[in-house]
Amino acid sequence: KLQALEKVHQANLRKKAGEIAKQSITIEANATEDGHLYGSVGAADIVAALKKIDITLNLDQIRLDGVLKELGLYTVKFKLASDVDGELKVWVVPTVGADDK
Repeated sequence: KLQALEKVHQANLRKKAGEIAKQSITIEANATEDGHLYGSVGAADIVAALKKIDITLNLDQIRLDGVLKELGLYTVKFKLASDVDGELKVWVVPTVGADDK
C-alpha cells in the first residue's frame, strides 16, 4: 500500500515538474548599457517570481551554478525530489523605465 502511495506521489511530482518546465518567468534588474547587472539575480529572486504565478518552490529546490549577473535568457534547473527534476526558462531583463530620461 505504501508503494502505491509513493508511486502516486512521484507521478504527481513529475506532473508538477512538467507544468513548471512549461513556464517562462521574467525578472527585472538594473543593468548597465552593455547588459551587466548592478547586482545579481539568485535563487530567492527566482522563487519570488515563481510565487507571483502561483508556483511555490523552496530556495533549496532551485539549482544555480552561481548568481545571474547579466541580462539574457537562462535555463535554470530545479529539483522537486531525489529523482524528479526539471528546467525552467528565466528571462533577466532591464528594469522598465531605467533608461527613460
